[in-house]
Amino acid sequence: MFDGDPKQLTSFPKKLVVALLPDESASTVIQNNKQLEAYLESQLDKEVELFVSTDLGMIGKFFAEAIEHTDEAPIEAARAVGASELQTIWHSILPQVFPQMADVSFYRWEYNFRASMVLGAVGAGGIGFEIIGALRLLKYEEVSALLIVVLVMVTLVDALSNFLRQKFIEVFMPDCIDRQFLEACPQLKVIAGALRGYDNFDVIACSQRKIWFTIVPELLAAPTAELTVGLLINLARRMLEGDDLVRSGQFQGWRPQLYSAGLQHQTLGIVGMGQLGKALAQRLGGFDLNLFYYDPIPLEPEREKVWKIERLPWKSLLKQSKYLVLNVSLQPETFHLMNYDTIAKMQPGSYLINPCRGSVVDEEAVSQAISSGHLAGYGADVFEMEDWARTDRPHQIPPSLLNNRAATFFTPHLGSAVDQVRYEIATEAAKNILQVIDGKVPQGKVNYFDS
Repeated sequence: MFDGDPKQLTSFPKKLVVALLPDESASTVIQNNKQLEAYLESQLDKEVELFVSTDLGMIGKFFAEAIEHTDEAPIEAARAVGASELQTIWHSILPQVFPQMADVSFYRWEYNFRASMVLGAVGAGGIGFEIIGALRLLKYEEVSALLIVVLVMVTLVDALSNFLRQKFIEVFMPDCIDRQFLEACPQLKVIAGALRGYDNFDVIACSQRKIWFTIVPELLAAPTAELTVGLLINLARRMLEGDDLVRSGQFQGWRPQLYSAGLQHQTLGIVGMGQLGKALAQRLGGFDLNLFYYDPIPLEPEREKVWKIERLPWKSLLKQSKYLVLNVSLQPETFHLMNYDTIAKMQPGSYLINPCRGSVVDEEAVSQAISSGHLAGYGADVFEMEDWARTDRPHQIPPSLLNNRAATFFTPHLGSAVDQVRYEIATEAAKNILQVIDGKVPQGKVNYFDS
């Protein structure tokens, strides 16, 4: 199996996890043969765990695509000095292939490909290579070394996933984990969410099975607030319509057209003054808006003074706001917070902005309000179709909203889609996993149980 004396592997610290990838005809023999595992332990003087996989799945396609884009120079150089096939694979091919798979291939998976579990990740929001990269950067090799012995190279990543998914998984916003899923994962210890809102996950069921559920609470507010300002400006200044006009070929220079209400001196209401609401209020200070907010818990008077923002009762905020921005989590009490009744209480000709959770808004009610002229516009980065935990979840955004480019502006859930932010989120999720591996309580926990 090995290219040379197995004793060369003694430099790997602590426990070795050996992934064997035979063809299907040999898999049963190897899986049932503990002699190889015992032999490796005796030779290496280390604990060895052996696992086998013949699953191909979608990974083979991405692996093959990555192979096609490798630089042949280091491969030829390895062969020129007499390197074996395994040495060539290990030192000249894999270092090129994995970064390509991590940076390119997996991000092309569709968000609704929920059935996959790759490298411990469910779904494909950012997929597991984010966390694997972060674990590597955090010197995960000090906890456990992974030795990959490649017999059938194209199935390499699938085999690794068979081990990792039993111990921990990383999840993203498009994923959904329920009681039935957890029952199929008896060895699961921690679910690390690369997210802040966790309404798609059954945390109570996790607690009952003594599975930690962790989130990243501190990193998503700033980039989401930044995007919210973009939604607000684009909708308020009719920028999408302007872009369409320029691209149509009909634009011949300035004309008195596409006038709007603008933002200066307008009244803007913020619903919910948690981390996202606070981050948004800070960023709106330079727009010369009249700022108000509603939250059951008031801000400190000093902060209200600095941000020039005033707390109003809920109904008053609805009535007075030209622009209403939603910044609440999805809970039973906030489900369809903006419905036919509450939208009717809004100021005629006002705008609604939703960067928080799709099901906080009844999209059909919004569509009807825009059609009647009561709402001037709707901007959103999130949609009801994304809320997987709902048994009555709609499977598409209402076509009446999608087709109304003059009164809507949408982005595809880009709230935290910033390179450095995503890196930091993956790193924090990895830290939570490592803390559980080390027998500690994870810092990002949202559930509690007696261990």
